[in-house]
Amino acid sequence: MTTRMRSPILPPQSVARAQLRTPPTWNTNLPCADGKMLAVGMPIGPKDWIYLVDAETGEQRSILKSDMWKPWAVRFTQDGELLYSSGWDGAIRRWDVESAKELPLPKGIRATSSIAVAADGQRLAFVDGAGQVRIVDTKNGQQQWGFQPQHAKADRLQFAPDGQSIFVGGARDDTVAIERWSFDKQHMDSHWHWPVGEDPHSSLEALSITEDGKIVAGAVFRQHKAYVWEADTGKLLAELPHKSVYGLDVAADGKTLVTVGWDRMLRCWEVPSGKLLKQVAVMDFFDKAALRNADRRMYGVCYAPNGKRLAIAHMDGEVSIWNASDSGEPKLLHTFPAFRSFSYGALDFSPDGLWLAAGDSGGSVAVFDSFAGDKVLDVGRHQDLVYTVQFGRDATQLVSGGRNIGFLWNLSGDTQSSSDESHAQLWQDLASSNTDNVWHAVVAGKDQESWTAYVMDRLMSIQTVMDPESVTRSLDDEAKQRRLELLQKAVEQDSSVEYSKTVHRALSVLQMSPLPKCDEFLKWCAAQHPNETVRTLAARLRD
Repeated sequence: MTTRMRSPILPPQSVARAQLRTPPTWNTNLPCADGKMLAVGMPIGPKDWIYLVDAETGEQRSILKSDMWKPWAVRFTQDGELLYSSGWDGAIRRWDVESAKELPLPKGIRATSSIAVAADGQRLAFVDGAGQVRIVDTKNGQQQWGFQPQHAKADRLQFAPDGQSIFVGGARDDTVAIERWSFDKQHMDSHWHWPVGEDPHSSLEALSITEDGKIVAGAVFRQHKAYVWEADTGKLLAELPHKSVYGLDVAADGKTLVTVGWDRMLRCWEVPSGKLLKQVAVMDFFDKAALRNADRRMYGVCYAPNGKRLAIAHMDGEVSIWNASDSGEPKLLHTFPAFRSFSYGALDFSPDGLWLAAGDSGGSVAVFDSFAGDKVLDVGRHQDLVYTVQFGRDATQLVSGGRNIGFLWNLSGDTQSSSDESHAQLWQDLASSNTDNVWHAVVAGKDQESWTAYVMDRLMSIQTVMDPESVTRSLDDEAKQRRLELLQKAVEQDSSVEYSKTVHRALSVLQMSPLPKCDEFLKWCAAQHPNETVRTLAARLRD
């Protein structure tokens, strides 16, 4: 049964008359060759659809739906059997008019911006142009499984930390939903859905799962809320009010959740109760006069793996790093300019917490030192906006999602160290303040048995680990400088004394190495190393 369109660009009578005039060469409203059918793109409104309409009566024949954005141009083939369309996403699509289905590309698979990688780095998931989620082996690119979400458009993808399931979230029609799909059973075993509400553009801006997989959280910008559910029962545990919320993340221990938004507020919540623990107006930490033309609205937030730091992506391209310790309010540690601007919260810490990947509104993807803020690597470029970035097994594996395409990046590049490179020099690079040297030392020798053996020997000999920041925090500038000089002399003169940052980087070398003995040594460090700091850092890297 045919029904009339709701709120067309032109009333049905005007649509029918429009086809009698000489049409422009490229427009949103075009008739087919015999003049009996009209294609109407809908670039304005909540539905990015194309309507096929009877040119005489204005009656709706069918609707063309896909992951397109603002269909702006349509054109029938001469025989009227196919329709081509394009829009703000820059993609040209081909449709079968009779079936109202999008036809596949002549070669390859059309993708979307939605992409994710499992924590072990062995699988990635992406969403194709038809909305199907495809699971792919990262080693050979072969598809392992695919499924069509039942309640949600797959705008957000997130593997469960144990890799046994994947969460899919987004909006479809009048519903916002999150679904959990099991790899073992290969079906959806849980889902959560709720109305889009008064704003038809509502969707899911952020999705996070606790390390144990028991808690699921999502943020909806246009509903000014974040939601927390119990994964196995589907029980709604809390609704967290936050005006214009855009970013959300759950700490590794699963006890705290953080939200940020366009209201320039940072809020910390207790999980699972939803109790507000702390809130901070981030502009209180900046010089407002100096930032007169800056835009510190917040698009995204992520916890460092140890839960002690937060990274926030601001609309003006700045990244701010915050202390997220349990005691007291979050404190701004430092900021650095990453890009010209962010359009989404494309930000992620590497599993070892040393590096921060980010993607901007111009398509750039880069890696930064998360402590110093220095750029260490220009990864590559998308043609347009970058929506998401995520590290895989370690800092050398990264995925990024931009408009109509996702990339899996190998960041090892040309960082292989020469066989005659001094191990002592590489260790000095680990301790260096030069970010390029640190990246080289961490990544270059992870596959070399002699270098990893040297790292293990050095770690075995360490008895005292010092954190300059913590031991100088309460000192004035003069006293701080004297203390730092004394610490440096101790490190230079005694190989059993080392800085915490150097130990962290050395352990990261072993965590990234594929050599079995490195993992065995990390396990020993986490359980039996004489120094508590080494044990703590090693345990975190093995989680």
